[in-house]
Amino acid sequence: MVRIRHMRRVEVASWCRLPAEIQAMILGEIVAEADATLKVDQASVSAKPNQGIGRLASVCRDWQGFFERHTFKRLLLIESNLSGFEQVILSRPVRLTYIQNLLLRIKLSVYNCKACEQPEDASTIKLNNAIFSSCIQHLLNTLASWSPEPCNSSKPGFHGLTLEISVYSPSDNNHRFNFCAQENDYPFRTEADLGKTPSLLEYHRQRAALGPTAQQKEHESGTLFLYRDAKRLYGTPLKLGSTAPVLPRAPIVKGLLLRRSTCRSIDVGALAQILRQSLVALTWFRYESRRPVCYLELGDFAEGI
Repeated sequence: MVRIRHMRRVEVASWCRLPAEIQAMILGEIVAEADATLKVDQASVSAKPNQGIGRLASVCRDWQGFFERHTFKRLLLIESNLSGFEQVILSRPVRLTYIQNLLLRIKLSVYNCKACEQPEDASTIKLNNAIFSSCIQHLLNTLASWSPEPCNSSKPGFHGLTLEISVYSPSDNNHRFNFCAQENDYPFRTEADLGKTPSLLEYHRQRAALGPTAQQKEHESGTLFLYRDAKRLYGTPLKLGSTAPVLPRAPIVKGLLLRRSTCRSIDVGALAQILRQSLVALTWFRYESRRPVCYLELGDFAEGI
């Protein structure tokens, strides 16, 4: 004999049935908990970056918009992921409006200890200029996919994005000098990072306590050797290629930041071209000058500006 059980249907609470305000509160708690976990993970100088909550954006369409506004808020790009960034943006251009701070880290060619006390040769200058031109062109092409139509620029909380450009060689910290601010995992990039643990001061104290590396100890002391090493560290001001096409207009960029922590400088002509052709809606520009190896360099830059 077949026994049939009659199951009473139990109505299960659905996420979609919750009021929008309750949904926002729950998702906000998830973000707050993830941020707190990230601060704990960064309590050590050697801590690895937390992958965060980006995976939650794939749960459903509503969650995608919420969490992408958080995960896209501050981005660090290197040359190897510019193509991936382009694909992500072109598949859903509205993501550009989620970005508040965008840091582009351009990695130049490496050099060995025999070259660290010598000025850059012609082939190195040409190669570095090509790398710089390619990265700038690629990123601006992606940023130009946003159009300043009223429906895009009138959204609540939309103020455009701040673009920061940092240029370095992986070899810069392998010789006499060691600037932790040039590393990709440096935890203090914006004002919002100042609340992290350890504090900015404590972080630099911990780094200083590590002492110089074996390679740094091998470099001879003296003003002349220091001058030669600094000359190579600062390199030659980077130029855009002479055959580079006209840069695309990227009106979504409202602020441009060039920090003194990046030792490599941009040629004033290249900078003028970027400002004139691409960053047409810029509202502010911050250039942090460093102490030049030769004061003629500072005079040339000021005259060019």
